[in-house]
Amino acid sequence: IMAVQQPAYANSDEVVTALKGHALKTRLMVGALSCQIYDHYNRFISKYKSDLEGSLVTIKDYYRKSYPKNHKSKLNTTLTNMSNRATNNSLTIPASEYCHKTESDLAALIKSRMSLESLISKRLMDINHNVDRYL
Repeated sequence: IMAVQQPAYANSDEVVTALKGHALKTRLMVGALSCQIYDHYNRFISKYKSDLEGSLVTIKDYYRKSYPKNHKSKLNTTLTNMSNRATNNSLTIPASEYCHKTESDLAALIKSRMSLESLISKRLMDINHNVDRYL
């Protein structure tokens, strides 16, 4: 029996961290839209722009290597699922509590001197998202 060989990139810490970074960005985007706290979100995006862009490059690279024939559709499905999950999660708690948490998270991220990758890998930022399903 031959074992199925996974791409070298599969399940690497780098890919998991990139997916968590994108999941966090998505959660915060849903929060910013729902709670109308655009300024905080825009400051978060500006501060972590290079981290977020790097994460997206890593994710795209992973999907291209893992699913050479249909990487675009797999990636689009993953990103859509992340958005749907963030939206569904936003509806599970009272709006005032959800907005307070989103605003607090954005304020902490804006104030932090750590990279987004460090915050995620050290588990200092609650992602509330199981990204293993996307690998």
